[in-house]
Amino acid sequence: MSHVTVAHNRSNHFLTPYSGGIHINRSSPVMNHLTVANNTSATDLSPGGIYSSYSDFILQNSILWLNSPQPNIDIFQLPDDPQAYAMSYNDIQGSNWMFWDYEGEGNINNYPSFTSSNLGDYTLMEQSLCNDAIDPNPLNNDPDGTRGDMGYHGGEFIFPNFTE
Repeated sequence: MSHVTVAHNRSNHFLTPYSGGIHINRSSPVMNHLTVANNTSATDLSPGGIYSSYSDFILQNSILWLNSPQPNIDIFQLPDDPQAYAMSYNDIQGSNWMFWDYEGEGNINNYPSFTSSNLGDYTLMEQSLCNDAIDPNPLNNDPDGTRGDMGYHGGEFIFPNFTE
């Protein structure tokens, strides 16, 4: 899954802890350049962002913010196995609350400065700390050669042309 926005969703499943944003079950997704914001879970102990059960996943260059009801649980992993996920260069709201530790190279916890999230505009304002903050590998750079931005609109993934 790449360059996707998951926003303004609500889980109405009160009997089980599903996320309002993304639910991963027994799979191994690679998630790159996502913006997961303003999602709501039906239960108080569930994440608004990502719920992962018995899955291995990679999350990189993404933003998880403004999810509820627990803003400090943007991701929930069951069972809590640090070997089951890899996260780098993400902006994730909250930190180490009961179940999760957002450590990883390049991860930050800073308001992303969306242009107008209440109107569904999740582009980044100029002063955002998510600008020019993704994996510094040159293959992730924007077309102008600068380091790419976190979230769905960041990084153009310039690949070499081997046909010329």
